[in-house]
Amino acid sequence: MGKQSLSNYQQLILSASEGDENAFAHIFYEYSPALLSFAKKLSYNSIEAEEIIQNVFLRVWLHRDKLAEVENLKSWLYKFVVNEGLSYVKKRLVRERANLHFQHTTITSDNDIDKTVDLNELKRIVAEAVELLPEQRRKIFNLSRGEELSIDEISEQLNLSPSTVKNTLVTALKFIRNHLTTYGYASYVFIVLLLS
Repeated sequence: MGKQSLSNYQQLILSASEGDENAFAHIFYEYSPALLSFAKKLSYNSIEAEEIIQNVFLRVWLHRDKLAEVENLKSWLYKFVVNEGLSYVKKRLVRERANLHFQHTTITSDNDIDKTVDLNELKRIVAEAVELLPEQRRKIFNLSRGEELSIDEISEQLNLSPSTVKNTLVTALKFIRNHLTTYGYASYVFIVLLLS
């Protein structure tokens, strides 16, 4: 972390593990550029690389209670990227094989590239997606995001196993991501969830 002292670095990790979004955002902005560059080498696709990093930090946030136990955050994050990157590559290969008989043309709209992101609109769409979640899934998501409860706290409150809570949150985030995709905002889901 450059000039940042070890004690400040450790405090940053501890704060992030306890749900401090500012501390977590600091970690994101500190490490994401290098991780993004690394992800591009893994996927050879800039869009996929951005999605890989987005998903990595979403997963890290969901497992933030484990951050305090991590001895080397940089190595830990790189392992996350490797695993997520391999998953993306495998999915892409399967998709490409399934579409061999089609002529695949990717058209990128300049309007999409230059689109101004309206965070209020993004938040509205996320809120809309949350309302569409099944009751239990919505409750768990709101306890995590709205009340900032940890996985263990949600688990205890709802009498569910921690793994069930984590899996439910991952499923909820995937649904929200798909909902955002219908509006053309899939690549912004991580930022939206940080700010919501």
